[in-house]
Formats: sequence, C-alpha cells, structure tokens
Amino acid sequence: YCVCLSLLPGFGDSTGKPTEDGLTADAVCVYEWTEERNGTTPVCLWGHSLGTGVATNAAKVLEEKGFPVDAIILEAPFTNIWVARINYPLLKLYEIAHSAYRNKERVKTVIFPPGLQHTFLCKAPHC
Repeated sequence: YCVCLSLLPGFGDSTGKPTEDGLTADAVCVYEWTEERNGTTPVCLWGHSLGTGVATNAAKVLEEKGFPVDAIILEAPFTNIWVARINYPLLKLYEIAHSAYRNKERVKTVIFPPGLQHTFLCKAPHC
C-alpha cells in the first residue's frame, strides 16, 4: 500500500501546510490501516530524504503505542546534521530510532556505494 504525497497538506494540489505532527499522524494512520489488512506480510515504513524524519518519528510513535514496525528503511537521510538542524527540526534520526526501538540490534546504518547520489539510491545492487 502507498500514500500519495499529493494528498498530504501542502503537497501537490492540496491546501494547508505540512507540519511534523500532521505528517507523523498521517504516516501512523496509513501504517495502522495497512497493518490491519496485511495478514502475515511484514509492513515497513520507507522514508526518502525529508520523509526519513517522518518515517522515524512515526516508528517512534508506533513503538510508544506498543506496536513496533517490522522495519524502517531510510533512503537518502540527512548527511549534514548541522545544516539539517538549522533547516529541518526532525533530526538525529539514527539516535531517535535507536533510542525508541526495543530491539536495538535491528537498528542499522547501511552505507551505499558512491555515485548513486540522493535520487538514485534505488539503483544500488542490493536494493
């Protein structure tokens, strides 16, 4: 299942302004909706770029509610925390995920080969 960003506040043709709480609530809602219908298939949160903050925060909220996600994939997360801290308040993603998730050994950082840049990580051989 997918959520279309054009339906979220402030994206595409939608009105309103995106907020951290609003995007997190939307991600949690979509995850819970999917989880209710998935049977035994694992469900993961996949965030790209700024979406990595949303995915991490949603996973933290779900963990606090007692429903840890099966997996979190963070594609092209922030690489310069100082610049990200100034511009985006959803920060220190690895630390947040590590502190929020009960199974600490499952929180990992995967380094992609150089040359794929921000947009082409999906072309990595192990994806």
